[in-house]
Amino acid sequence: LRNAVFKEGIEMLGANGLAFGLQCNPNQFMDAAATFADIPQTPVILNHLGSFHDGEDEAYEEMWRHGMRALAALPHVCVKLSMLFFCAQGYHEDEDKEEHVRRLVREVIDMFGPDRCMFASNYPVDRIQGIDVATLYGRFVAWTTDWSEPERAALFHDTAARVYNC
Repeated sequence: LRNAVFKEGIEMLGANGLAFGLQCNPNQFMDAAATFADIPQTPVILNHLGSFHDGEDEAYEEMWRHGMRALAALPHVCVKLSMLFFCAQGYHEDEDKEEHVRRLVREVIDMFGPDRCMFASNYPVDRIQGIDVATLYGRFVAWTTDWSEPERAALFHDTAARVYNC
C-alpha cells in the first residue's frame, strides 16, 4: 500500500475515470488511509465490510473500528456491505449472530453514510455458505426499514451506480 508504483497505478485509475476495489485486512487500514488520502481523484471501494473476521478479540474489533473510521474520513472511499458470513459464520440461522452482523453493518453505514455504502452479495461464495439471494437481501431490507427511501435507494442502487459509473 505504501509502494510508489502502486500509488502511481491508483492515480492512473482515477485519471481514466476508473475506481479501485480495495481488499485488505484491518491491520492494513491505516496504511490504506494514508495512501488513499493522497489520491482523492480515484474512487476507492473497500470490499466485504472491511473483512471483519468472526471470533477475534476486542483488540481486533477496535483495530477494525479505528481503521474504518480513518477510511471513512476520506470522502472518496466507499464500502461494499458484503461477505457478512465472515463476520459471524451462520448468522443467517442464528438470531444472536444476526444481531451482531446487523450492528456491524449499521455501524459502518453510520460511519460512511448511505451515499458511500452499497449492499452486495459475494456470490457464489454466499451460496456455498448456505445463504441464498432472498435471505441475504431480505436481511438487508429488514435491517433498513427505519431508514428513509433516499437512504435505502443509495444503499441498494444509487451508490453503486454512481461509483461504478453505471
